[in-house]
Amino acid sequence: MKVGFRKPSLKKSLNSRTTAKWKSQTKKAIIPSYGKKGTSWLKKQPIINFTIKSHLLFLIF
Repeated sequence: MKVGFRKPSLKKSLNSRTTAKWKSQTKKAIIPSYGKKGTSWLKKQPIINFTIKSHLLFLIF
């Protein structure tokens, strides 16, 4: 377990900011529905899995 204060790294901070920005920009260029509201209907499988799982848990408990 670490003890003491957090040592912020300028290199890691800069890298995380620029990498996230570049990743989101490339995804927006490739995937037209990336980062827009109301596009969850495009990904049907996770929604179906979640509803089945929640119904099963409700029936069990």
